[in-house]
Amino acid sequence: MAGTQRNQSNEKIEEALNLLAEAARKKKQDLRSLVGEKYSDLKDALFDGRSGLSGAFSDTVHHVADSARQYSEMGQEQVRDVASRVDKNVHASPWSYLGSVALGALILGYLLGRKSD
Repeated sequence: MAGTQRNQSNEKIEEALNLLAEAARKKKQDLRSLVGEKYSDLKDALFDGRSGLSGAFSDTVHHVADSARQYSEMGQEQVRDVASRVDKNVHASPWSYLGSVALGALILGYLLGRKSD
């Protein structure tokens, strides 16, 4: 008897799930038609203006690429200037730079070599 009730409840659940699936399919179709009707003007405007949008996008991409190239070139020039100044200073007084590097290495070694409690 318990098996029969279980089969009947399984059938009812299955029937309810089928009804829900059918209702969801109908609502899906209703939503598609509603969106299609309400926003058809917007869709037409987007697809008609597609060439204008792509042209504007292309212009923007070219402008950004040119700006990036200019900033990259300016950055490279500044790095070269700093490197040449450091090179001149190191050649003028190498011992002060060697001492600074040695002191920095000593401090870094001390900090890294400490055991944490």
